[in-house]
Amino acid sequence: MDCNALDMISDHLYSYKDAHRCGNVTLILDEIQTMNLNVGAPIDILLSKGRKLNISAFLASQRYSNGKDKLGRVFDYCDTKFFFSPMESCIAAVSEKTHIPVDRLRCFEQGECAIMGSIYSKYNKKNIQLSSAEMGETYRPTYVGSYDE
Repeated sequence: MDCNALDMISDHLYSYKDAHRCGNVTLILDEIQTMNLNVGAPIDILLSKGRKLNISAFLASQRYSNGKDKLGRVFDYCDTKFFFSPMESCIAAVSEKTHIPVDRLRCFEQGECAIMGSIYSKYNKKNIQLSSAEMGETYRPTYVGSYDE
């Protein structure tokens, strides 16, 4: 009765992919803090064992924790992290993870982000692990000119 729909779908997907190993699946899950984040929960199984079944995931949350709570444990499964305008309640944890000052994180513009984890290096021709965040933009501002020019 109290089962979260995302948990049910995650559990069924894992079971299906366990029986049908061919093909890749990428999950995009928003508001993961609303899921069951306990050890052994469907999202926990997907993130810890899904790689061998060719399951990858993009997780999104308004919250961030780099601690030992349930959400922090789930984030530990994720290698590359993107941070957009962190919530005030999470800003200290994001600052600690990214090595970006709290004051700078508070000033993020729309589309501005910090990236942590493995990113592809053209120079090294492979993924490299970042020790501090790289800043980036994902938003292209509206063109304020004449398209006739």
